[in-house]
Amino acid sequence: MKELDYWNRLYAQNKNVYGKAPSLVEACLSQVHSGLVLDIGAGQGRNCIPFAQKGLQVKAIDISAVAMEQLKQRAQEEGLPIATQVADLACWPIEGEYDVIICTFVLHFLTPEQAMSLLIDIQAHTKRGGFNVFILFMDKGDLYSGDEQGFY
Repeated sequence: MKELDYWNRLYAQNKNVYGKAPSLVEACLSQVHSGLVLDIGAGQGRNCIPFAQKGLQVKAIDISAVAMEQLKQRAQEEGLPIATQVADLACWPIEGEYDVIICTFVLHFLTPEQAMSLLIDIQAHTKRGGFNVFILFMDKGDLYSGDEQGFY
């Protein structure tokens, strides 16, 4: 699988691929004081680690076993409440209800049907009054340069 090999190589070569959490995640963090967090496409955990550091229970999902192992080790070293799971989001069903669901820079890797299914699943598994954090690439602007498979 071309995508999986790409992600595993990227994470294996760099312990902090994407840097610190985006400001949108930080804004959500200031509003949430307890509960459960799901980070979909978590990578090395830049978005979910601040929630865990604040004491929230986190579940992190990613297709890359390398990234999930790195996050698991960091969580163990720092005593953070983060559970990791390797899964292909194209066919992974969300289980449970969450106060926060984070999905940043993920949907463009899915087909339109898969993305819509995931969005519906996210909505169905967000607790009343909960938060959904999405950051997306758009089909216009400086960042758009997708190839025929949708990779940037």
